[in-house]
Amino acid sequence: MPEDTRDENKLALISRMLTYQQASGETIPDTLRKLSSNLPDSYLDSINDVKSITSGDDGVLKKYKSERFSLLIKLMAVVRKEGGDTSTLLVSIHDSISEGIDQADSFWEGFQSVMSYLITVFAVAILVVTIFVLKVLPQFRATFNDFGVELPEFTRFVLENDFALLIVIFLFGVCTAGFSLLYFHVKRQVAKLEGLSRYCRFIPGLQDLHGIYAYFLYVQYTKVLIQAGVGNSIALKHAKTLSDVAAGIDELSVYSDAINVASEMEVLDKELSHQDHHIGSLFSRKMSVLRSSLTRGVQAALGVVVGGLIIAMYLPIFALGSAV
Repeated sequence: MPEDTRDENKLALISRMLTYQQASGETIPDTLRKLSSNLPDSYLDSINDVKSITSGDDGVLKKYKSERFSLLIKLMAVVRKEGGDTSTLLVSIHDSISEGIDQADSFWEGFQSVMSYLITVFAVAILVVTIFVLKVLPQFRATFNDFGVELPEFTRFVLENDFALLIVIFLFGVCTAGFSLLYFHVKRQVAKLEGLSRYCRFIPGLQDLHGIYAYFLYVQYTKVLIQAGVGNSIALKHAKTLSDVAAGIDELSVYSDAINVASEMEVLDKELSHQDHHIGSLFSRKMSVLRSSLTRGVQAALGVVVGGLIIAMYLPIFALGSAV
């Protein structure tokens, strides 16, 4: 039996029509009856889902494949708890939430590119080192034994410490696995417009990106909740909890102060829009620093290991030439 999944575009269309008609004073049941009469039968399931949602049953959203609905369920629970308009929040699927996901994608695009690069580089390094350990250097040893020529000290050192090379291969494998996990974790969380794991805070170089992204989510959640009719101070409180935003970055402390002042002065919506455009540039600066550090560090480490193996391979050739 095929999996029962619903079309989020149909749900968004019905939600928009519902919002339009509510603005003109029409009740939800009357609007849903009109939609049932004027839309094709294929929209019936989505109409019934909207009816369930507006009556307090958010479980129907689990029938939709889009990962963003996990966030929507959380936000709707907050809106309903605070007496806001959940039908307005449904429209945000293709408005604020979708825009936030697109913006988050652009934030992390550079990070994903760096992770892809590192995964590829380390995978190639594992292959190269393994070939050297299992094929190339042992063959050199056998060849030089036949010639009766003593191996250079550095080559002999490498051959006699093959266990250390196996450890290097293992460490490269751990790095590859770690970068892969980071890549897919970030991709998954961004698709849901949700925060990264708390463990990311302890990864060197990622702390600042983690903090800025959490603050970005704080701003996005606040905007959506305010649009749904939740009060400024309450929206900020719930958004802070959902985003798990934390202090630690000097620039963000100034942004946070600005939001608190803007809330008191009743200009929070303007300040949120302002910060929405500036958080991206802060994220980009931190991303550039991380990209540069990672690239240089990895190039240096791989240069030492792979370059050392190449030297160990060529030293015997020079020694053989001298002997001949």
